Amino acid sequence: MGSRYLKKSLLYPLVDLHLISERHDLIELFLKNYILTEEVKKDLLEIYDLERIVGRISYGSLTPKDLIQLKRSIGVLPNIKKSLQNMNSEVASKKANLIITFEKLFELLDCAICEDAGYSLKDGGVIKDGFNDELDEIKHISSTNKDFLINLEKRERDKTGIKTLKVGYNKVFGYYIEITKSYLSQVKDEFGYIRKQTTSNSERYITEELKEREALILRSDERSLELENEIFNTIRNACKDYIHDLQNVAKVISEIDMLIALSIVARSNKYVRPTFSLYDEMVIENGRHPVIEAMSEKEFIPNHLKLYNNDKILLIILSLPTFCIWTSVCSKECIGLFFSAILGILIVHYLNGNFKIHFRDYVAFSLCLFFKPQYLPFIVSTLFYLRFAFGLHSRRRLIILSVFYVSAIIFVLYLSRDLIDLYSLGVQKAFEFDSQFSNSTRDTLFFVNKYDYFSKAPMGIFIAFWGPTLTEALQKPFQMAVYIESFVVLCVFIYFLKTPLKKLIVNGIVNLRLIVSYSILFLGILLVHYPFGVFNAGSATRYRTNYLFLFIILLMYLFSYYRKKNDKVDTLFGC
Repeated sequence: MGSRYLKKSLLYPLVDLHLISERHDLIELFLKNYILTEEVKKDLLEIYDLERIVGRISYGSLTPKDLIQLKRSIGVLPNIKKSLQNMNSEVASKKANLIITFEKLFELLDCAICEDAGYSLKDGGVIKDGFNDELDEIKHISSTNKDFLINLEKRERDKTGIKTLKVGYNKVFGYYIEITKSYLSQVKDEFGYIRKQTTSNSERYITEELKEREALILRSDERSLELENEIFNTIRNACKDYIHDLQNVAKVISEIDMLIALSIVARSNKYVRPTFSLYDEMVIENGRHPVIEAMSEKEFIPNHLKLYNNDKILLIILSLPTFCIWTSVCSKECIGLFFSAILGILIVHYLNGNFKIHFRDYVAFSLCLFFKPQYLPFIVSTLFYLRFAFGLHSRRRLIILSVFYVSAIIFVLYLSRDLIDLYSLGVQKAFEFDSQFSNSTRDTLFFVNKYDYFSKAPMGIFIAFWGPTLTEALQKPFQMAVYIESFVVLCVFIYFLKTPLKKLIVNGIVNLRLIVSYSILFLGILLVHYPFGVFNAGSATRYRTNYLFLFIILLMYLFSYYRKKNDKVDTLFGC
C-alpha cells in the first residue's frame, strides 16, 4: 500500500504548506524515534493490502482467505496506534487518533473463521467449531457418519473374508462397496449385495443399510455447506458496515508506510529537511538530485541555487504608499487624521438615519483610497449595512440581516486566510529587512508566524493598538511617552465603553445597528493593522493615528447614545 501511496503522492503532490510541514514533521519524528519506528515497521509487515480487501468487500467477492488476511491486518492496528502515541508528538498523536482498531470486527472474525480457511467455500471447513450451534450439530452428525463408514468397511471385511474390500464414494453413484474381480467368487447372495457398477478391475455393490446411510450423509453434508455459506455471507455483509472506516485507516497506514520508507532513505543518504517559504524565492545549498545521484557511477557534486523575485510588489499593493515612502512625515499622518475624522462623522450621520453624502465625504473616500485602501471593505460594509438596516422596522428582520452580515464577513475572512497569512508574512519580512538599519524592531514575543494570523489576533490587536508594553517602555525610555499615551487611550476606551456594558448587563439593552456596525468597522480595521504594530512599537503608534479619530468619534457616539437613551423606551435589540 505504501508504494501505491508514494506513486499517488508523486502524481498529485501537496500544495498546502501546512500539510507539507506536517508530513516533514512525521519523517523527522521517525528518524528520531528509531526503536518505536522499528516496532511500527514490524507491525506493518503483518498488514495485507487493505485497500484491495475493502474493494472485494464492496463488490461482494470476498473469500474466506481474505477474511483471514483482514483479521491479521486489523489485529496489529492497536500496536501501531500505541507506538505512535508513545512518540509523544502532537503530529504522531493526530495520526494515531485516525487509526480505528476495529475490536468488534476482529472478535467476530477470530471467533468465526478458521485459520486454515482456503479461497473457496465449496469444500467447507471455513467456520470454526462453537460459532453456530446448528452447524456444530450437523458437523457432529457428519463425524458420526464417517465413523459408521469405517466400521462398516471393517465389518464387511470380517464377514466376507475379503481383505481388499473397501467402502468408496463418487459423485455419480454415491457410496458403494468395492470388491476386486479376483475375489468375486467369495461374494455370496446372503451378503445382500446389490450390483451397482462394473469397472475394469472391480465390481461395486450397495446394501440397503448403506443406501439409507448415504441419504443421511449427503443431506448433512449439503446442509453443512449451505449453512456455512449463509454464515459466511452474514459475516461478509457485516464487514460492509466498516468499509468507510477501513478505507480511512488504509489511507493512514499507507501514508505511515511511505513516510517510514522515506525516513529510511533520508537516514541512509543523509538528506536534510527543507524549509519552505511563502515568498517567491528558492535557496538550495549542496543540493543533490536523488535519481541522478543513484544512477551516476561517479561521485555526485552538490550544487547551490539561489532564486529571488521582487516581492515588494505585494507590499506596494497592500500598503500604499506607507512602505513605498518609509517615513513618518508629519504631513502624511495629518492627512490620515483628517480623513478618519470625516469618515467618522459620515458614519455618525448614517447611524442617525441621514444618508446624504457631502463633498467632504468624497474627499475622505479619495484620501482613504490612496492612503489606506485596506479600510475600504470594512467602511463600505458598515455603510451598506446601516443603509439596509434603517429600511427595516421589524426586529426579526433586523436580527436576520445582522447575522447575515456578520456571517458573510467571517466567511470571506476564512476564504481569504491564505492571502491574509501571506500579507502578514510580507509585513514581517519588510520589518526584518528594516531591522538591519533600525533598533526599534520588537522581539519575537508577538511575531505572527505562518498560519497563526487569527489565533494571534486578540493579543496582537491589543499590543498593536495599546502598545508599547510596560517592559518595552522601561527598556527603551524614549517609548515611555508613547506608553503613557497608550494608557490614556485605554482608559478613555474603558470609560466610554462602561455605559453600554452597564446597560447591557443590567437591563439587557442593545442597539443592534450600532453594535454590529461598530464591530464590523473596528474589528476589520484592527485586523488589517495589527501585523504592522506587533513588529515595531514606533510604527504601531504612527499607524493608529490614521484611524484614531474614527475610533474616538464612534466610541463617543456609542457612549452618548446609551447615556441619553431612556430605559423605558429602549428595548432589547432596539433601533
